[in-house]
Amino acid sequence: MHVIDDFKQSQFTLNNAATILLMCLYVPIFLTSLMGNILVLLVILPNQRMWTVTNNFLVNLALADLLGKYLPMDIASIYASRCQHVLIWT
Repeated sequence: MHVIDDFKQSQFTLNNAATILLMCLYVPIFLTSLMGNILVLLVILPNQRMWTVTNNFLVNLALADLLGKYLPMDIASIYASRCQHVLIWT
């Protein structure tokens, strides 16, 4: 019985107001970042005429931003939805 209770507590919970607020803040930032960086890649990469040094830098920034925002924000949203907060305010 104790194992079942532990399993239920570890599942996604959206009962806490702070969790709902964090999820409402994470999702628009995540989607905006994802769409903007993908659009940069879709505009620059297919057009060989746009392969300049500056645009190469922009492509590298978009890729770094995708890797830098997508993975940590995904992990942070999982922690927020499970009510296991990384920062503990004392």
